Amino acid sequence: MLYTLPKRGEIVAAKLSDNGKFYRAKVRSVNKSNNTVEVQHVDYGTIEDVPLSDLKAISAEYSLNAYKQQAHISQLSLINIPPTSQPDYRQEALYFLEDLLDKQVVACVNFKNPRPDVEFDVDLYDPEVVANDPTISVNKEIVEQGWGLVKKSNLNQYEKLMEPERKALLTIENEAKSNHIGCWQFGDIVGDKEF
Repeated sequence: MLYTLPKRGEIVAAKLSDNGKFYRAKVRSVNKSNNTVEVQHVDYGTIEDVPLSDLKAISAEYSLNAYKQQAHISQLSLINIPPTSQPDYRQEALYFLEDLLDKQVVACVNFKNPRPDVEFDVDLYDPEVVANDPTISVNKEIVEQGWGLVKKSNLNQYEKLMEPERKALLTIENEAKSNHIGCWQFGDIVGDKEF
């Protein structure tokens, strides 16, 4: 057990709720009022709230200097899922993405994201699919099935460098819209708002 409150960003050993075992975790926030800490398990990616009593100090032999973290927070390049104002479509998009990612995939890192809560922007590939057609990515598939919305505004400098890829995704998105696929089944879910 830790004898002092951990600080944001500190690496600790935190009990994983799924199996009760301790794993390396990074402290994301501390809630003093209920004695819990939000952690991200750095080797699995799970984020959860754990009681302070389920934290331990980690020895130097298991530090991030000794072993690099195995999980990274990434987002699909140039794509968002339906907004929170559309909770049913948003949930369906998450289910669709979970189904696509319920297997081993390969991540192609396009750039290190400048946001503090995301490490990388990636294109994901299913090795079995890409072996037959290297142009098919998970990113394209989620847009094609009407669950991914291509970014149209507030592009960062790296996303602006990917304009040919973005235009190709916009073409796929427009086809999904015109065929009323996925979140576009009843028309445009974002209206005039640039997403």
